[in-house]
Amino acid sequence: MKSDFMLSPSSLNLFIEEPALWVLKQFFDVRTEPNIFAVRGRLVEVVLNKWYEDGRIPSLKSLLPGMIDETLFLDNHVDMNTLQGFHDWGKQCVKVFKKEVKDTPVTMQRKVEGDICGLNLGGYIDYEYEDYIIDLKTTNKIPTVVTRGVRAGLISKVKGANIRQQLIYSKLTGKPVRLMYIQEDGEYLYYKVTKRDKEEHWRDVEKAVINIKRLLKLSRKNVIREVEPKNLNSFYWDQVTREFAEQIWSK
Repeated sequence: MKSDFMLSPSSLNLFIEEPALWVLKQFFDVRTEPNIFAVRGRLVEVVLNKWYEDGRIPSLKSLLPGMIDETLFLDNHVDMNTLQGFHDWGKQCVKVFKKEVKDTPVTMQRKVEGDICGLNLGGYIDYEYEDYIIDLKTTNKIPTVVTRGVRAGLISKVKGANIRQQLIYSKLTGKPVRLMYIQEDGEYLYYKVTKRDKEEHWRDVEKAVINIKRLLKLSRKNVIREVEPKNLNSFYWDQVTREFAEQIWSK
């Protein structure tokens, strides 16, 4: 393992959900096709960031250079209609933040990193305030919060990856974290991650880190023997990674 190795929360979540794809990326430098959802999140944040900086909602025209730079950085192409849609989405985010968040961020998109179970983890926190952190999630469907049973008050388990990511950021910063899910039409869920979330998900983070540390000490050959794809037809895989996996695990 290289001394400068750093694991991101998204990479850790990928290992938990589909370890074989994580192996392809880590040991074979195979990359998935550009993800429009990642582009969407970054471009919507451009609008919200500018509003925080200037105190007014910027025009699409004024943001175009920065938006185009983001799409190039993420190796994706976005047409003008899509950019307009993301700009409108950003305006909806401004409305929600004006309503729900009264504080001013002390940092935006700040990189944080640190040791967790002997491995360096790090990433970028969206909006850091004096006493808490907010992570913005643009979504096509607002997640549900359980209303009955032992999980009443907790977010649906399908958002476990989001919770694990925020627990890592909370551990690295020492601040409580909140998730802001916002739809294109402005519907939203403002969810505060709690001690109960940590009790439910932190063990998975620690277990994944321990397993990753062990795999990083092995040769490619031994890693392939230990880790096999769960389901190559799942949404985690695209044509490129699927074909690569078939070559590696068919030997």
